[in-house]
Amino acid sequence: MAGLDGSPLLRTDFSDEAAWKALIAAVSAPSPEGFRAEIYPVENRDFEGAEADRVAAADWNDAGILFIADRDAMQGDEQAVLCVDLVDGSSQPFRCIASELWGVENNLRLGNMDYSEFADLADVSRVFRGFP
Repeated sequence: MAGLDGSPLLRTDFSDEAAWKALIAAVSAPSPEGFRAEIYPVENRDFEGAEADRVAAADWNDAGILFIADRDAMQGDEQAVLCVDLVDGSSQPFRCIASELWGVENNLRLGNMDYSEFADLADVSRVFRGFP
C-alpha cells in the first residue's frame, strides 16, 4: 500500500460484486461543488468479515483514517461506510453516507478537521450525513 495517494477503502464483505462496484462509484462521485474523496480500494480476503478493531491493527502506512466497506455499507440504502480513526484509536467508529464521504476524507487527510469533530457531527445512530 505504500505510495498510494488518498485513504484506504477496505472491503470486508465479498458477497456482492455489483454492490462493491456501486459503493466505489458512489464514494468516488464528485460533490455538487466538485470535491471527491481520494480513496483507493483494497480487496484482501484476509479481512473478510473482520471487525473494525482487527483491521485497524494492520499496517496502513501513514493513513489517518480507514474506511470499511462491510456488509452494512454494501447492503444499506445509504451505503454508510464505517470510518475508523487510525491516529490514536481513542474515538469510536462512526458511519458516513457515501455521498458525504468526500467531506470526511478530504478534511481528515488534509488536516482541516479532527476525527472527533466528525464523530461529534454524527447523528444519534452514529451516522454522518453531511455538514449542518
